[in-house]
Amino acid sequence: MIDPVLGYVLVGMSGGLSALVGALMRPFFDKWAEQKPSPSREKAILLAAVKQNGLLLEDANKKLRKDKEVVLAAVRQNGLALEYADMRLREVREIVLAAVGQNGRALQYANADLLKDREVVLAAIHARPFRSPTVLSQKFVSVPDFLQERRRKFCFSLLEFVDKSLRKDKVVVLAAVLQGWRNALRDADEIFRKDKEVV
Repeated sequence: MIDPVLGYVLVGMSGGLSALVGALMRPFFDKWAEQKPSPSREKAILLAAVKQNGLLLEDANKKLRKDKEVVLAAVRQNGLALEYADMRLREVREIVLAAVGQNGRALQYANADLLKDREVVLAAIHARPFRSPTVLSQKFVSVPDFLQERRRKFCFSLLEFVDKSLRKDKVVVLAAVLQGWRNALRDADEIFRKDKEVV
């Protein structure tokens, strides 16, 4: 017999079979809903869930958001889950490196001390998950306001989050420009705006 708690997790992830499994498991779910799982079971359930979707960390309780194993599993699946991690874990270099290695945009949620770490910043720059959608403005003469706002929200330079000392680092700035981070030169030190190798 399938553990009803594990069954609940499986139903949430199984796609086409979810209705069939849900109907078969309904009596177990109803019984489980009346009981609270033990802390170790709760952690096991969350671990299984964040390995499939790291952003589920958002729904975890405060204790589990402080659990290094759970947070590390979440950010390895989706780096942006770092936003939901406890503030102390955002200071842990191993966790932040895993997050920015998966999605460079996770750098915005890292502790300020790690924004001075060249290796962390370069990992974020090189893990850039998508090309900046500048083609949107090139293909259309006018872009509706709601798309402009959406574009502003998602198109940023990682350098805006980086410590000022690294904005003067030519290797970091050049890497951001070559990787296509939008507005990288805007957020870099102004000495690079005239540097022919960077521009």
